[in-house]
Amino acid sequence: SLIHYPEAARKYGMEGKVTVQMLINKDGSVDKVELLKTSDSIFNEEAIRVMKSARFTPAMQNGTPLKVWITRTINFRLKDIANPTKPHE
Repeated sequence: SLIHYPEAARKYGMEGKVTVQMLINKDGSVDKVELLKTSDSIFNEEAIRVMKSARFTPAMQNGTPLKVWITRTINFRLKDIANPTKPHE
């Protein structure tokens, strides 16, 4: 529900995927976001913005929080925004 579908992509009926790698801090905040793969650059800025604003449960080892890299793929699908009762993906 945090994702704002890029207006140009919506206008032209574009869908796509963006895979990012993020460094998650010990407090669950996102330190860095790096693009790994994208189907179209029109989605990159929004994917980075959303991931920078996300919060995660910190990784733990023996009760101690750790900084870790994780990878996520964001799917931009028009069918998900066509139904206003369903959250945007």
